[in-house]
Amino acid sequence: MKTMFFWRIVAIAMFAVVCGTFISCDNDESTLPTPDLTEELKGEVSFSINFSGNSSGNGSSSSPATVQQGDTLNMAISQISKYTDPDGSVYTCEPKAAIKLFTPYDTLYVKDFQTLTTVIEKSNVASQSNAGEKQTKKMLQTFDVGGKEVIFDVAYDIFSHVNSLQQRIEMPYVKVNSAKYGAAQPEKVDTRAEKPRVSVTGMRIVPHAPQTRGIIVDSTMYDVNVAFNVAVESVHTKKEQNQTLSFEVSFLAVVEDITEYPDPEMQFNYELHILGGTKSTASPFVLTPGEKLSLEWAETCRYNYFSLKDFTSQIILREPKVSVNLEATKDTIWVANKEELEKLVASGVSMSQDGTNPLVTSGHKVFSMAEQAITLNWRYDTYEDVDVEGTSVAMPHLELGEPQIVSVSATELTNASVPGKQAKVYAVEVRLSQELKSVNDAKESTESIEYVVKFIGAIDVKLVKVVYRKDWEWVDSHDNMMLAYYPMVHRDRIYSTGETFTDTFRDLGHLAGGYIPLSIGGEPIQEVSDGTLVRTAWEGQIQGDSIIICPFSASVPNLDKVFDVFEYEGDEPVSQYITPPPGTWDEYETGKRYKDLDISLDGVEVVGANGVSDLPSGWYFYRPNYVYNSFVCIYGDEFRLLEGEMHISFYDQFLVIDGRMITFLEYRGPMDFKYHKENITMPNGAPGFVYTTEFRRKFLEKNFYFCRIDSIYQQKP
Repeated sequence: MKTMFFWRIVAIAMFAVVCGTFISCDNDESTLPTPDLTEELKGEVSFSINFSGNSSGNGSSSSPATVQQGDTLNMAISQISKYTDPDGSVYTCEPKAAIKLFTPYDTLYVKDFQTLTTVIEKSNVASQSNAGEKQTKKMLQTFDVGGKEVIFDVAYDIFSHVNSLQQRIEMPYVKVNSAKYGAAQPEKVDTRAEKPRVSVTGMRIVPHAPQTRGIIVDSTMYDVNVAFNVAVESVHTKKEQNQTLSFEVSFLAVVEDITEYPDPEMQFNYELHILGGTKSTASPFVLTPGEKLSLEWAETCRYNYFSLKDFTSQIILREPKVSVNLEATKDTIWVANKEELEKLVASGVSMSQDGTNPLVTSGHKVFSMAEQAITLNWRYDTYEDVDVEGTSVAMPHLELGEPQIVSVSATELTNASVPGKQAKVYAVEVRLSQELKSVNDAKESTESIEYVVKFIGAIDVKLVKVVYRKDWEWVDSHDNMMLAYYPMVHRDRIYSTGETFTDTFRDLGHLAGGYIPLSIGGEPIQEVSDGTLVRTAWEGQIQGDSIIICPFSASVPNLDKVFDVFEYEGDEPVSQYITPPPGTWDEYETGKRYKDLDISLDGVEVVGANGVSDLPSGWYFYRPNYVYNSFVCIYGDEFRLLEGEMHISFYDQFLVIDGRMITFLEYRGPMDFKYHKENITMPNGAPGFVYTTEFRRKFLEKNFYFCRIDSIYQQKP
């Protein structure tokens, strides 16, 4: 018998990215872009169904395609798929699908009635092959019916095509799903008065001899009809087109033993389908950023019982579902501090119910962190108890509990940055859990489902304050090196996060102190105009890190010819800068330079700077020279005997950084000079004078002392 169905579907095609090759042999198809799923690119598919083999019926629920013992049913689904390219051209292909049903050849002999009525799916093997733009998917299913095998061999084609936009799409096609045991539900009647069927027939058994209730006589022959159904559906079409094909396998069976009819059996199983939004294949499920995590648990609740009245194996089939949708509004959130990234606030749970059979229970809960909202929606189906020949049967199902927070963590990404901003970047991970449990199941089970949401948390790090701290390091004299110091400036950058980062700018070293020049009238022994001899001597320096003592002496024939002269100003010592004083910034020389170390101070509080400067960033130094003249000794009318001169020269410096000037003038203490003269008597009784000139100063918190001692005495008493 041959029956033909002709269905025509015109719809908007959905696109799917597939791996393949470009039309051009020079291109790598792995680089093909994913088409925009929102584009409405038209496609259509038409198909017809043809039966061959020794079968009857047209495959509908009211007229199943019936295959007799030992026969094979062949079903071919021919298709014409059309796609209109954006450039206006039409691409056509002819995918095919096929269903083959193999039945046992021999009469079925079983030892008891329980064995006869038990139908088990033994295996389901899937495979696929590729040939150019065509991919063929295959499925080989084996059902055990009383020890004999009923085999479904299913195959269908999927064509892909590269359009003018160089996008690879899947053409519309007809998908053939796995075969299921049991008759198909009849087509729905559009009336509210129509009640849903409680059960469907899995197996009809017609004895060849009358039976007594409850007991089946041995060695009885039966006509057996086993029902199966296969769902076909259109794919990549705007409007879903679903059709369930009905099959029956007919054969003879002989029950060899006396037995009671089979006890009712409840079968409950479920399978997880990952619909999108994650690459995880099992819990924990990690949400793919920017997508929605969708999970579905497809349940099969099958209650098998044998009706002696009708002599049929009946099936009460329920297929409840559990689904979860999880999404996050942001891939990146901005917060004020890290604490905000570790605080997740859960809203109250919102529950609702709708429908009757099934009763759909829906839940909604939101988890918030700053501007991030993680929304979890879930639902599960519940079916009413079923009355089976006076017995109430509760139908098993799965339930999802209220989601809970497992953990929240924020880990700093030290090498990450945000273009155009100064920020601290964290990898935030939120873990949620939800309890999935079975209800009304003899093997009640509970498992914890975990969801992982990952996103970026960023803290806008703003510079709020900069403090410049002046510092230095003294290095005592050693070997042939004199006392030196190294000026420094510490720059404290204080940010909105409360963190402080310090940069240190260190100048080259400078010598500290002064010198006392030997200012005497020439050679150690000199003749004066009156023929007398004058002797002068420098007795050396006593010098430490910050102490210098210099003794000088001179001997003369006649002390009465020695005169104290203050040449410069009145009768007082004269002190003055003989070079420009410190703070004369134009006199400073360039020292160490810095590049690319400046920071912007716009809107930033600045502490410790002494002013602004447009000089290049770096150190600048200068050595001012200060002279103190305490006395001048003249012998006779012309001979310049001794000068109480002391030179003070401490380096000065300043730093320019960030357009700011940092000086050290406040660490140059005042200069304290003291001078006095006293009469002395030499060991030989000769008279003399001692001039003492002292200097004291505190410089960079270090005390300095210089002293020159000038002695003038008569050669003989």
